[in-house]
Amino acid sequence: MKLRWHVGVQVKSHRGRPRLPHLALLAFAVSAASVSAEEAIRWQRVDGVVVSGNALAKAPGATVGSAVSAQLVTSGQGYARFVVGEGGAAKAMGLATAPSGSVASLRFGFQLGSDSGVSVVENGVIKAQLGLYNGADEFRVGVEGTAVVYRHNTAVVYTSAASPVYPLFA
Repeated sequence: MKLRWHVGVQVKSHRGRPRLPHLALLAFAVSAASVSAEEAIRWQRVDGVVVSGNALAKAPGATVGSAVSAQLVTSGQGYARFVVGEGGAAKAMGLATAPSGSVASLRFGFQLGSDSGVSVVENGVIKAQLGLYNGADEFRVGVEGTAVVYRHNTAVVYTSAASPVYPLFA
């Protein structure tokens, strides 16, 4: 099974100073016949970010960045799991069917605000505001059974009313 990911990191300045947000994408998993395996991300189509292992950081001078991996979910279950790396910087990440590096391209995603607020976004529309995050928090969005489920620090925080559409890039 072929896998592909997309993570869009949207970065804004803080009080006139550029922020250097980090995003560590920990794992991507696809389930087949009740066997699940996580694998490390392999980045490609990197724009406006610096890659260090599985972590992304804003490139000097960039205001928006994105990266796509060589992995994708073509059917069934799968998820993207990531740790923010720092609080207080605007970012967006999740699963997309046609990744473009913008929040609007996220079919199912999290939007993290510079005020440390967390929102669920679907197709660029905020579906739920969930509270606050910090740099050590872990987020996961993926298909579980037939539903798209959002998790914050392993707790289910939102279940989408929309059905999954494939392929899903993280």
